[in-house]
Amino acid sequence: MRKSDHALDLALRVLILFLLFGGIIGVNTGMGSAVLLFRDAFVVVPIYALVLTQSPVGPMIRSVPSGMLLAIAGLMAALVLNLMVPVHSSLLMVIIGIRVWCFYIPFLLVGMYLAGRPQQLIAFLRFFMFCGLVVCLVGIAQALLIRVVGYQFALSLFFGANAGSVSQNFAEFSGAGGVYRIPGTFSFVTQYSFFLYAALTVAAILSKADPRALTRGIAVLALFIAVIAAVFSGGRAAMFFLPIMMTGYGLTGILNLRFIVSALLIIPLFILIQSYLDFSVIDYFLYTIDVAKDYQGENFFFGEIGRALDLSPWGMGIGTSTTAARHAFDGVELSNDNTFEPLIARAYAEMGVAGLISVVFLVASVFVYSVRGIIRARRMRTLPFVGPIAVLLIMIVIQAMKGSMIDLDPLNVLFWLFLGVMFGIRQPAQPKRVQRGQTAEWPVPGWTVPR
Repeated sequence: MRKSDHALDLALRVLILFLLFGGIIGVNTGMGSAVLLFRDAFVVVPIYALVLTQSPVGPMIRSVPSGMLLAIAGLMAALVLNLMVPVHSSLLMVIIGIRVWCFYIPFLLVGMYLAGRPQQLIAFLRFFMFCGLVVCLVGIAQALLIRVVGYQFALSLFFGANAGSVSQNFAEFSGAGGVYRIPGTFSFVTQYSFFLYAALTVAAILSKADPRALTRGIAVLALFIAVIAAVFSGGRAAMFFLPIMMTGYGLTGILNLRFIVSALLIIPLFILIQSYLDFSVIDYFLYTIDVAKDYQGENFFFGEIGRALDLSPWGMGIGTSTTAARHAFDGVELSNDNTFEPLIARAYAEMGVAGLISVVFLVASVFVYSVRGIIRARRMRTLPFVGPIAVLLIMIVIQAMKGSMIDLDPLNVLFWLFLGVMFGIRQPAQPKRVQRGQTAEWPVPGWTVPR
């Protein structure tokens, strides 16, 4: 392996550590912004430089589907157009907004680079899985401690005096015997919830594609631990998205007899835990259904779109409705009437008509290419990689109707990286099929590096 590849492996591992543990470090040191700035300047930028200097950019870009390139170009054009129009956001808010919207797009090329180097890709996923297991276990421990010593005291053990800020002021819901928002190792509860979907994706990939039988077995265990962590995360969407992801894994052949046997061994332990905690998964699922009905009754998505369309067609300015920018400082007065959760509504609120069109096209492109990726890879040797990634991307598109996953760690990075991996894994002209339930061979036949 070349020195540059070793450097890239090291940089990617450091990035994972920042993504998964930078939040709790930033909260406890009071240097959250400094941690993010250091990560972007001294980890993310060097990763871009390593990839761009070691692989021809032109062939990789040409390997990206034209529709996706057009969607990204449209988003960039909308951002530039908005910068040329006098709006109400400040310079700091614009900088943060631009960072959220487009700074991590080059990870698309990083993902494509890794897709052509299976050993590096697997090494990256393994490190993420093992670090992610630590995060999941911390989250589960927090959920257990909350029910033993109390919400505030339990989280103060991890976040000190800032425990309230990371947990939405100790937000809890009365359904299913008590639902508590869990932050894990992140600076906000929503980041932890979104991380768990990425952890499921990585575990699903390695459970089928890792060349080591031991790691495949650990990945199966990691998948179940991530499911348990998601159930106890306090994220009300967990009981909605988990069945979607499991269904997707079933349709793509990820869930097989080994998973069923493992589930039979895990389920009794899970039942014992929920009985001890006086927590009912069935009641939690029914509670989630009631919450979804409330959103539907309020016509939440179209209501938010309608509110956004009442604003100027030029938008309020980049960053004015971006989660990270809205809470970064007090220099701009913003009303709750001008902040939005759905990604499409937020795009119009910030960038006007141009932003609305570009983001709708981007979301639609991700959905179409993800579905197409599953269809093309089905029962091919690349399915263990493409299947779980496509399921995650489709779920992100669905969730965009309620909020945005791609403006928060760690999915702001992983969204583009996984998208690049999916595009970088090319199907052969005459792919060799595998039997249902058969694990992928190594190296995976049919992979081609963009040239």
